[in-house]
Amino acid sequence: MTRQPFTVEDLLKMKSIGAFQISPDGSLVAYELKESNLDTDETTSNLWWVSAAKPGEATCLTSSGKDGTPSWSHDSGKLAFISGRGGKPQIYILDRRGGEAQVVKTTCRPGGALLWSPDDRYLAFTASIDITIEGQRYPGEPQHLWQSAAEELAGRAATAGKPSGDEKKKTPPVKVVTAFEYRNDGRGMTYEQKSQLFVLDLQDGSCTQLTHITGDDAPTVAGYTWSANDTLIYALSNLDLQLLRRNTIFYSITIGQEKAKVLFPFSGSVGNLSWQDKKQTLLFGATRGEIPQGTAPTEVWIWRRGMQWAISLTEDLDRSCRAIHWGSEGKSIYYIKEDQAMTRVYQRSYKNDALGEEILCAGSYLGAVENISVAEDGSLVYLGSDEVTPPQLYFRGKRDLMQERQLTKVNEEYLCEDYFCSAEVMHFKGPQDWLIEGFLMRPKGFVEGKPVPTVLSIHGGPTGAYYRSFVPFFQVLAHAGYAVVYINPRGSTGYGTVFTQGVCMDWGGGDYGDIMAGVDEAIARGVADPDKLAVTGWSYGGYMTCWAITQTERFKAAIGGANISNIYTLYGVSDIGAAYDEAIMGGPAFDLEELYMSRSAIRHVRKVTTPVMLLHGEYDVRCPMDQSEQFYTALKRLGKDVVFVRYPEQYHPLLKPSYIKDRWERSLAWFDHYLKGC
Repeated sequence: MTRQPFTVEDLLKMKSIGAFQISPDGSLVAYELKESNLDTDETTSNLWWVSAAKPGEATCLTSSGKDGTPSWSHDSGKLAFISGRGGKPQIYILDRRGGEAQVVKTTCRPGGALLWSPDDRYLAFTASIDITIEGQRYPGEPQHLWQSAAEELAGRAATAGKPSGDEKKKTPPVKVVTAFEYRNDGRGMTYEQKSQLFVLDLQDGSCTQLTHITGDDAPTVAGYTWSANDTLIYALSNLDLQLLRRNTIFYSITIGQEKAKVLFPFSGSVGNLSWQDKKQTLLFGATRGEIPQGTAPTEVWIWRRGMQWAISLTEDLDRSCRAIHWGSEGKSIYYIKEDQAMTRVYQRSYKNDALGEEILCAGSYLGAVENISVAEDGSLVYLGSDEVTPPQLYFRGKRDLMQERQLTKVNEEYLCEDYFCSAEVMHFKGPQDWLIEGFLMRPKGFVEGKPVPTVLSIHGGPTGAYYRSFVPFFQVLAHAGYAVVYINPRGSTGYGTVFTQGVCMDWGGGDYGDIMAGVDEAIARGVADPDKLAVTGWSYGGYMTCWAITQTERFKAAIGGANISNIYTLYGVSDIGAAYDEAIMGGPAFDLEELYMSRSAIRHVRKVTTPVMLLHGEYDVRCPMDQSEQFYTALKRLGKDVVFVRYPEQYHPLLKPSYIKDRWERSLAWFDHYLKGC
């Protein structure tokens, strides 16, 4: 086992576990295993499974590198998954007894979760479908123009997935946008496509589209689950253009019937639907629409047949719950609760529309649980990690609460004892005496009394958080001799709604003060060298990086990624800008120009003395690249030390392995140059 320093090359070699599911009988766990391939510059994904009862060597099931989304049939005999091995994503079925996976072809591109019907005859899934243009898209549009667009969309649908031959590439059609939401990061322009619900009949191979929605402002399917008698319950989520909040309508539709039945309306964003037939109850997670977007905790809700409205079971918890599941026979409910920097699994009894006492049942000795899967008997599998343990799958049986067994040994070559650096918790006071939590990772071989170069890393959001989880690049920095400071300032989730909303109308105020107080705490502990400080972050972390170097000269180097330098212009160009910015800033940019601009780094750019590197994906729609372009142009015009690195065809996160490698190698070299003089 290696004892060499953990490097960027090691970071790229590490495999990761993606989607996973325990079989209903609780015997096997199927999961995605992803790894970077620098030769093809792609991230590959194959399916594996491992015994839940007797952990041992995992078995590789597929090898195309394009397989994912595993889903067990209710009898635990078959595994469905989506594969792009043939070019176009399709559904494959693998028999547990052996043999090759068999493709079940569809005319669309299956996506979303694959959900088996109770009798294992049908598979439900979603796919993005081109809308139908049936008339003028705006008043006065010439008839031949909208008809031409309608014909183009229809022709596109008819030839989807078919080879184009050697025909000359056509000029792209004109884009006519009338929808409020018309693009999405990672997908690009989405105004002509909506997510619709499909069922695949595994007996005759037929594929039926169950929802048919037209129009630019049509809602999209937000979630779905099976009830009994081949009935699907699904939610359609839409946007209220006046209040900028999510409104949802729940429907049910029976196979073979065209008309859907309205079940109940809901004000808020929903997800994670799950039906319990014995209880005749729908379980789901949702935020409240009346609370500003991004600052509302996700609550556990239920709806029973006959009820006019859903009710929250965790209204008083003031913490977000996710990965919500029914326990055995609907007698209990499982969820992951976000509490401070910890995410753990809790179980609560369910009776008479109320929950019993909260019991910590999994993830007790780890810091962060990412997801869970529950078998019919109530046993569960979860993906967990902490600062020194890369994510692994763990099993907890129905009767052995807190007796958790590790199922996988992914990245075993890096699991040497004391190889990775741990992080200590820091509690300190921010502005207005707010109690703030942060973390300090000392470098490998740290000697007490000898402060070291230190990197401050700032999370995205601002309504995000650092958890007690494994962060590969922090280990690279620590093994390279750097201390790492990372803080959950006001605005972070996991500390209650009041704390999260503490950033509202105060970007760059109290949150900046909290972060700098964390730096001072690391210095006071004798770890961080006050003369060798650097700052970095991505998204909101990029915003705060740019903002910080306009407010202080303490940092000797800065690296801002997916930056925000002008909140005022971000409002109109981000895919979530209007809704999210209004929630955080208290109103639209055109009504609060001075507030937006006063908290934008671009206004204070003359104060910058720190050498800064700006990193950005050229396709970024969440924080569009013009945000870095504005800051770069201003800094360059003023003769400041600035470098602008652009990653072609990358959205908000970088996905190409070679670009990820470039980012981390470039970042480490930048810090070495300015903090170590290398």
